[in-house]
Amino acid sequence: MEYRKYSSRKYNNIRELVDVRAETVPDKAMFSFMADKRRSARTVSSEMFREQTEQFGTWLFEKGFRDSGIVILGESSYEWILTFFSVVGGNNTAVPLDKDLSAESLCELILDSGSKAVVYSETYSDIAEKLREMLDIAFISMKDIPDILENGRKMLESGKRDYAEHTVDAEKTALIVYTSGTTGKSKGVELTHNSIISDVNSIQEVADLSGNGVLVLPLHHSYGITASLLLPLAYMDSLFITGSLRYFMGDIKYFKPEVEFLVPLFVETIYKSLIKYAESIGKSEKLSAILNGPEASDDENELADRRKKAEDILELLGGKLRIIISGGAPIVPEYLNGLKKLGIIVLNGYGITECSPIVACNPNHLTKAGSVGRIVDACQVRIDNPDENGEGEVCVKGSIVMAGYHNMEDETRKAIRDDWFHTGDLGRVDEDNYLYITGRIKNLIITANGENISPEEIEMNLNGISYVKEVVVYDSNNSLCAEIYPENPDNIPESELKKLIFDEIRKINAKMPPYKCISNIVLRDSEFPKTTSKKIIRRYK
Repeated sequence: MEYRKYSSRKYNNIRELVDVRAETVPDKAMFSFMADKRRSARTVSSEMFREQTEQFGTWLFEKGFRDSGIVILGESSYEWILTFFSVVGGNNTAVPLDKDLSAESLCELILDSGSKAVVYSETYSDIAEKLREMLDIAFISMKDIPDILENGRKMLESGKRDYAEHTVDAEKTALIVYTSGTTGKSKGVELTHNSIISDVNSIQEVADLSGNGVLVLPLHHSYGITASLLLPLAYMDSLFITGSLRYFMGDIKYFKPEVEFLVPLFVETIYKSLIKYAESIGKSEKLSAILNGPEASDDENELADRRKKAEDILELLGGKLRIIISGGAPIVPEYLNGLKKLGIIVLNGYGITECSPIVACNPNHLTKAGSVGRIVDACQVRIDNPDENGEGEVCVKGSIVMAGYHNMEDETRKAIRDDWFHTGDLGRVDEDNYLYITGRIKNLIITANGENISPEEIEMNLNGISYVKEVVVYDSNNSLCAEIYPENPDNIPESELKKLIFDEIRKINAKMPPYKCISNIVLRDSEFPKTTSKKIIRRYK
């Protein structure tokens, strides 16, 4: 097999992405976004962004935020991104949290992180107000960022140069990402500048993913930060920031991206939207002929020809999209094959938060069906206790592996043994160093849009409901189902009992993000089968 490495620019820390870019392409658009209630687009150049990060960072330094954890809470926005780079550029630690969590859950994570401030979007000012009552730390509204930048500018002019001249420690924790685990408690994954930037450097060698894009993935996940934010900037490309999923398709058509980092749910949305659009413009027969036609290869010239032939249909996507990188969950082959026939290649990848997160990605010129791609050079992969098919637990070693779980030394020791991180995923590696994921050891549920759900976390809440004796939560057709063995001493009729239990579940759902809400319950007549140690035996649905 002829495998080639793509060239890449090497960076030493996250701040260098800003500095090198400002020196190399100072006037090039770095970010664009809709402003004035989405009536007009605003663009920020590379040089302007560096100036603003220095102003914001200087203000943070002068306010005493040095070697501090700083929470970022809000939807994807220019202000969110500016906050992130300003924080990590001064050796502070960014702690991005899921905006859909309840105030109580957010409070717990903020306390665990030891953060000294919360920078929040005005969209979530009500949550911020609740948190103010619970926490004795600083709260900074993103609506005040213009004033902060002006104050930072004046500080710089007066000679306050500590932040601007600060040297970033590559081994410093840049990011704490909270991810669900099978213990039922969220774990704070500590990622250093070195682990993240090593991943960025390595991905560029595996595949050519250069091209302007639309930033749509949530930024409280490492995939969103590393792949859809940092990597395009490393390529010196421009990003359009979409602040809401409801604008996703419209923003793609407006901004005309060339490359998109997505999860399978968005790939499905694109595929189905193209079918509807073809119907609306009278091109259904043409699209059907393409989708039922010959298979497409990885040849770039052929793919370009296919895009040209389907340009009237692809106009829905702006007409320039050529590559989609999909990760976070398995993807339906129909979407992979269909989009490729239209000239858009979908490159499957594999990652896990603890590995910054990308471990493997399919190259543009040599994809392998069923594989999650070639393993990046910044790590090694070992298959632990392989069976006769070479399948076993996927273990990762290298610079991309996390520093550890925050405040969880025992969990860190369990996960990293002899420098090898044990992913809990089952897989195999072929002779060309391509990785195949074949199953999961953990009980972790991964939704269609890439959200990680610990069933134990939800089960702990449900076990507190009256009449619930045993419960197992599982995925059923992309929604969560709770199978319950009830305790019914009052002999309540089943229909009424089910209603009583679900009324209590609704109260729990109200405190949970949408992807952690129970949609259906099933009552069973007997106890769950158990191991000899009385642990419930889970059966994947």
